[in-house]
Amino acid sequence: MLARQEIREYVVQRLRQDTAVKGLVGAKIYDSKVTPFVGKELPGINVVTRTQNATSRSINIVSFQSTLDLRVEIYVTEMTGWAAKADAIAEAVEECLLSDPEFTKRISELETYDVEYSLSDQGARPAVVEILSFKLSYFQTYQPTITDDLNSVDIDVDVIDPIADPHPGPDGRIEFKVKANLQEDQNVR
Repeated sequence: MLARQEIREYVVQRLRQDTAVKGLVGAKIYDSKVTPFVGKELPGINVVTRTQNATSRSINIVSFQSTLDLRVEIYVTEMTGWAAKADAIAEAVEECLLSDPEFTKRISELETYDVEYSLSDQGARPAVVEILSFKLSYFQTYQPTITDDLNSVDIDVDVIDPIADPHPGPDGRIEFKVKANLQEDQNVR
């Protein structure tokens, strides 16, 4: 599973389990790229991973330091006191996620945390959105798939013994050899 999907799904699951968040929005917590609400269903939360950027960190194995923009969008009905309602939900979300060791272990670092407000005019009743943006950083590696079988190994060992030699280091003498036929699981010498 993609790390961004795993993080997004974990956040949705964790918010749905949290008593304080559930008490404020009920079960209206979604993992959706589109706004899943109509006015009468508000308040509600939408969890989105808006962007992901990655920087290569290895020459031999494909690995990246990834930065993910995780957004928790809090929708409330445009009404008197909407900011207080949105802030109360935001505080419950912050407390739920930022104090959760399971959430923080999924990421290497929380780089930034931003809050912004927006107006969502998608119907007869406009909604106000308080957006919590978490910029998360984590390491991702794609191990190569090798479809060949390892049948045998031959190893020549040049022992480096600093006690026996005043000039330690490989001297070109092969002190012993190891041969292993992995198919037969024998012939180890």
